[in-house]
Amino acid sequence: MKLLVSALATCFALALAKTSTCATSLQDKAGGSLCAVRKAPADLVKLHRQLAAGRSEIKRRGNETTAQLPMINVDVYLHSVGSSKKSDAYLSNDTITKQMDVLNENFKPAGFKFNLKNATWTVKDEWSSVFYNRDSMYRKLHKGGYSTLNIYFVELVDPLGSAGGSSEPTEDGKSRRPVDDGCTILGTTVPGGSHPNWNMGKTLVHEVGHWLGLLHTFSDKCDDKDHKGDFVSDTPASKEAASGCPTKQDSCPDQEGLDPVHNHMDYSDE
Repeated sequence: MKLLVSALATCFALALAKTSTCATSLQDKAGGSLCAVRKAPADLVKLHRQLAAGRSEIKRRGNETTAQLPMINVDVYLHSVGSSKKSDAYLSNDTITKQMDVLNENFKPAGFKFNLKNATWTVKDEWSSVFYNRDSMYRKLHKGGYSTLNIYFVELVDPLGSAGGSSEPTEDGKSRRPVDDGCTILGTTVPGGSHPNWNMGKTLVHEVGHWLGLLHTFSDKCDDKDHKGDFVSDTPASKEAASGCPTKQDSCPDQEGLDPVHNHMDYSDE
C-alpha cells in the first residue's frame, strides 16, 4: 500500500518549490499542457481537507514539531518505450541517471529517496505513440505493488499533447486500476530533452507528486481562504494553471501572495 498519509505530510513541508527560473513561454507554438491529470479524485481531495484542518488545529494549539521523519525509500522500475531505438523515449543509461538524480534532488528535502531497481527498453510503436493501446503495455511491463513506482517514457502521453500523466492514490492508498499505477512521461522532457517548455526532467517530479497524492496548486482555486489552492498552508492560492513564467501573476488578488509559478505542481515552464 502506498504510504499516502506519510507522503502528504512530508511533501507538504516541501511544497515542491522549483529552484530554477522559468523561461519565456513557447506554449502556443508547442501545444499541449504539462499534465494529463485533470481533476483529483473526490476522496483524495476530502483527505487533503481533513489533513489541512488537522494541521490548522495543531498550529492553533502551538503543538507544531520540527522533528525529522525517517527517510521513505521507494523502489523504481523505469521503462523506455519507443517506436525505434532512435526515439526520444528510448533513453540512454546516462539520461536515466540524470533523470533519477533530478527526481531525488527535488524530493530529498521532503524525506523521499527513489531507488532504481531496474530499467527496461522496448521498441513497440503501438505502445509508445498510440494512446489507446496502453493497457497491454502496462500489463506486460508493470512490476511490484502499490509501494513501487513504475515510470513509462513514451512518445505520446495522450491525444491532447500532455507532457506527463499519473495515477493518483485513493483514500485507502491504492489507485483505482492496479495495472496502470505509475507515471507516464513524454520522452522529450528528460534533462537535455527537446521539448521547448519542459526539458529539465521536472515533468517527472510533477507527476510523481501526483502519484504520492499532491494536487495541482490551483485545485481549489480561490474558493477556500483557509486552505486554498492545493491545501498546503504556505502555497499562495491561484485560480488557474500558469503558462510560461508570469512571475507577477496574481489570479486571486483578495488572498495573500502571487501565484506560485515556481512550484512544481503548477504548469509554468522550466
